Amino acid sequence: MTNDRSIGDGPEPIEAEFEPAPGAEDRAGERAPPNGTAKGPRLRRGVSHGELALATGVAAISGAVMAIVVNGSGAGGPAGLGVEVARLTAEQEATAKRADDASGQIASLAARVEDETRRLAGQLQQQRNETAALQNILDELSDASAGGVVNGGLVDRVTALEDAAAAAATGPQSPAQLQSAMRDLAARVAKLESSVTAASQDLQQLRTDVAGATELRTEVGAVRQTLTTLESERAPVEGALAGMKAIRALNAVESAAGKGRPFPQQHSLLADALPADADVAALQPIARKGAPTFEQIRREFEAAAKRAEQAAISGTDDGWNWLRTAVSGVMTIERTQSGGAESRAINRARTALEGGDVPASLTEIAAIDGDAAAAFQPWRERTQRRVELDTRLEAIGARLAAGQAAQD
Repeated sequence: MTNDRSIGDGPEPIEAEFEPAPGAEDRAGERAPPNGTAKGPRLRRGVSHGELALATGVAAISGAVMAIVVNGSGAGGPAGLGVEVARLTAEQEATAKRADDASGQIASLAARVEDETRRLAGQLQQQRNETAALQNILDELSDASAGGVVNGGLVDRVTALEDAAAAAATGPQSPAQLQSAMRDLAARVAKLESSVTAASQDLQQLRTDVAGATELRTEVGAVRQTLTTLESERAPVEGALAGMKAIRALNAVESAAGKGRPFPQQHSLLADALPADADVAALQPIARKGAPTFEQIRREFEAAAKRAEQAAISGTDDGWNWLRTAVSGVMTIERTQSGGAESRAINRARTALEGGDVPASLTEIAAIDGDAAAAFQPWRERTQRRVELDTRLEAIGARLAAGQAAQD
């Protein structure tokens, strides 16, 4: 560049040539517009931070050099200009060094951010894997507990956690944002673990309850089996109790009948115990009248025999009636005709009665007729009740004994 001045205006003009810093012309050409008008530096899309800082320093130094060249005459001549050029060169070098340092720091920071991003992305992927595993566990727990154990909001929280993780992975990530996202993720995972722990406890409680219910069902089954067994045994027991009741009632009837008095109350108890027994029903008339004892039967037989003999004597007189009447009750005088046959039948009846064979005695008395038979009629009726009573009581007792033996 040349700066011309008139001779009369001052000192002799100095001619000087300046060389721009290396790469300055290229960068200046990149910044200068086509029409030559300076509009300030303009960044290209994709320029790094180091290139931007270097271009800014070069532009500043170039502007200062141009100002000095324009006004070089006022700087004190060539010596002052050389000093200024040296100073500017040093500043340019220092600026370039700082730009290089800044570019290195920015590159290092970008590398660290990229490493941190990859690390956090790996952690997020791991958390997503763990979340998926937890979701599988929760699904299994939900199936095992039929939807009644796991908290219904747990699945929503897991879904929200996955959405947050996806948003964190796709959105703008700064170190502070990543750390905040990781803290939030850790809190959510801790809450999820707490929910899983609670769900596991609920499942364990459910298993305990199910075990208790199974044990209870086993006990109920045992009780039902016991009830079935008791039900099957109830009929024999009830039969045995009914048999014992009937035996007691039969003993009461025998005891009351042995006293020669009526026994309607005892017969009623026996009828209640054996309502369908024909022999018990046939005893009702006897129970109302009573039956004589064996001793009463013997006494009444002698009285009836005396009346029969007196009737026979009064009906036939062979000249010995006075003697028969005198010795009646002391000795027996048999007749040789029909009267003797009656006396022999009475004697045979007496012999059977003394041997305890009441039915045989009745059979002998049934063979006589006439006034003697009329004399024995009351005795026959009363004795017949006793025989019938003993016969039916014996039959009832035999059936009860057979029933007890069958149950045993």
